[in-house]
Amino acid sequence: VDGDILLTLTDANIKEDIGIKNGILRKRFMRELKSLKTNADYSCSDSGNTSNFLAKISPEFRSYTYNLISHDLTYDYMLRLDPISLEDMLKYAGIESSIHRHKIVEAIVSEDEDSVVDSLYSEPASDMYISYPRVGGAELA
Repeated sequence: VDGDILLTLTDANIKEDIGIKNGILRKRFMRELKSLKTNADYSCSDSGNTSNFLAKISPEFRSYTYNLISHDLTYDYMLRLDPISLEDMLKYAGIESSIHRHKIVEAIVSEDEDSVVDSLYSEPASDMYISYPRVGGAELA
């Protein structure tokens, strides 16, 4: 099993495809797999934006990073989705827990609101220079 396949394994895959029938062994395997997903370095695939965002919600949410990125649900893209579409996309990307999906949607909505508030109170993006005529040339004020 290579790294990409390993990160996408589900309990059903482990039971049927790999052949681990014992439920306790499957749970131990899934626990170690979740630990691997949580501690993996995702900076090469997304500059770490998505995993850092998920870690701000809860460190255990970093385990969703690979599924989200492999379904093109990067942090930047999630910011552009409305809450209903985001909920559907998260479900499609394999986030089965409705509570976790709700927390991610809430965090995205609050991030989006924060960026709107920041843009309202930020300094203007243009610089202004005033010059006035003077004997010997113009002077900048």
